[in-house]
Amino acid sequence: MSDVILGGQDGLVNVLGIAPGVAGKAALIVGTSAVIGSLIPLMPFVLLPVTPAMAASMLVAAVSIFGIGAYKASRTVGRPGRSGLEMALIGTPAHWWVTSSG
Repeated sequence: MSDVILGGQDGLVNVLGIAPGVAGKAALIVGTSAVIGSLIPLMPFVLLPVTPAMAASMLVAAVSIFGIGAYKASRTVGRPGRSGLEMALIGTPAHWWVTSSG
């Protein structure tokens, strides 16, 4: 075994065991998820005046984050309700902090 760490695609394949093309697909999935996840809490601002939209955005974000946590647990390990609540309790204050900081 060599102590040389290869860069680029050879490094991914040889050192990390990642097949070529997988990193690009994963990046596309993560990027698309980030865009969609960012648009969900913005939808109330398209449909409502600013003040009610802020509360609606919090509610939409909390429900969405709960749903993602529950789905994650249903596909992996854990209890969906608990995982959803955990995600909502972590993600909702973060959403509030970002939206209130202006």
